[in-house]
Amino acid sequence: MKLKICDNLHIIDGAIISYSTEVGTLTPTSIEANGKYSRTTSKHIGRVARIVGKHVKWVTTSKQLFHQHYLGVRVTYSESLNPASTLKILTKMHETGSSLVDAAVLSLPALKGKEYVKCTDQLLAKGICPQMIEDIHRLNQFGLISA
Repeated sequence: MKLKICDNLHIIDGAIISYSTEVGTLTPTSIEANGKYSRTTSKHIGRVARIVGKHVKWVTTSKQLFHQHYLGVRVTYSESLNPASTLKILTKMHETGSSLVDAAVLSLPALKGKEYVKCTDQLLAKGICPQMIEDIHRLNQFGLISA
């Protein structure tokens, strides 16, 4: 899954990416930070932790090397979901305690237009069965689950 939280902060397949550096990983119980980074990157890690309701576990506390960028840089990843869709998925992950992929499946009914298509394409690429996606929509239509 490619999710954009804000400019220069993304989650790609469970890896937390600040600018273009992988700074941590989402695990089922916590966020494992790869080490200490700049003030902005530490804020990025903390922001993800607050959204998903998990604590940060520092794998190492030593200062890490960071890909340097000039002021004003904006790092983007193609086919990333927008921040609003990302927030829906991460909130669902926090509410249900599910994995990132499962939270994305459960959030599909709340996504519209291009965001729905991008998320569905990413889920299918992850091996999610098309029937599961259809079943989620049916359950949502009958009011048995809420997006």
